Amino acid sequence: MEVIIENVILDNFTIDFMLLFLSNKFTNTPVSKVGIILASLFGTGFSLISPLIALPSVFWIVLKLVIAFVIVLLAQCSFYKIFQRYFWFILLTFAFGGGMIAIFYFFGVDIYIGANITYFSEMPVGFIMACAVGLFILIITQVSRHLSAKRYAQFSVKVELCIRNKRQILRGFIDTGNNLMTKMNTPVVIINENDLGRWFTASERLDILLNNYKNLNLKNVQVLKVYSVGNSSNLFTFEADYLRLNNRIFDVAVGVSTKPKGLSKNFEILLNNKLIEV
Repeated sequence: MEVIIENVILDNFTIDFMLLFLSNKFTNTPVSKVGIILASLFGTGFSLISPLIALPSVFWIVLKLVIAFVIVLLAQCSFYKIFQRYFWFILLTFAFGGGMIAIFYFFGVDIYIGANITYFSEMPVGFIMACAVGLFILIITQVSRHLSAKRYAQFSVKVELCIRNKRQILRGFIDTGNNLMTKMNTPVVIINENDLGRWFTASERLDILLNNYKNLNLKNVQVLKVYSVGNSSNLFTFEADYLRLNNRIFDVAVGVSTKPKGLSKNFEILLNNKLIEV
């Protein structure tokens, strides 16, 4: 059997690194890049000598499970969540291997499945690795979305916000740190400027941004000074017709955030702590 050392090193090191990185992400374990590099080098070294080892299939499985445990242990150099990390490393190895086999079949790459997955192709190894990295990015993106949605779910509620007799259903986030009140002691809820299009035309949105709101029939317009750690900003506010939460009607003022990422993509309105207390 012909083994191209450079390909073995690049393939195994890259894949081991990504699997260990993902395993730590799944278990909320701090990522130690130095530890992951050392563990990936160890796994790559084993892959280099594995074609020279002749063992029955059962013993190969046991040996690989032991090597996988050592790799996971080296990545963190501690037993912190070791069995959780080991579980995810094994599970992701199967998932990642299956994904790579599917990619090989899709591009007509000849593969041999033995002690290791060996492929025979005239394609540059960089292209194969690009497919692996693409699969890695896809997995970690989906994981991040899932964890983010799960984290926000317990603080998310649906609300109905009515402005100028136009009612809209929004995903609200319960922010216990939002205690903003207007000068008339009205709780302030916050929405993104981009979402004003639910109630206002493009020209009306522009007027609001330019503080030219006299012809918009907005009630009790105010500009509040908002302080955060290290800086302060102005928040344009006006009173809504009403906000409905859990079948209760509230008088609220709407604050317009002009920051592109003022709110998370998981919700559309930041609720005031006073509404939750009620």
